[in-house]
Amino acid sequence: MEIRYYGYNAFTITHGDPDHHWHTDRLAAHAGAWVVCSETMVTNRQGRELMLGPRDRGLAFTTHVDKLRVLGVGQTIEVEGLSVTGLKTSHGPLTMRLGCFTKTLSPGPGERIG
Repeated sequence: MEIRYYGYNAFTITHGDPDHHWHTDRLAAHAGAWVVCSETMVTNRQGRELMLGPRDRGLAFTTHVDKLRVLGVGQTIEVEGLSVTGLKTSHGPLTMRLGCFTKTLSPGPGERIG
């Protein structure tokens, strides 16, 4: 799971793959924490900001988070005294192992794996 706790009351979510933020909404609600994520992970529907649903099949914007801060590439925001800057990155290779078999997938430009 790609949830990082820095001693502040905030979590950063690097990208929308379900295995990277499976229970982000529940953990943030329990801790009363802010969630900081990319603007590509959020949409506004009928005046309500929704994140990609971590437990949904496929990519669906279904999850409401009470304390949400959205971050764009190159933008810096403050969350409870913590300064967070959005960086453009790409997902690295993904290695899958099944018994004695191993396969590594490397994403191409603009391609998603995982």
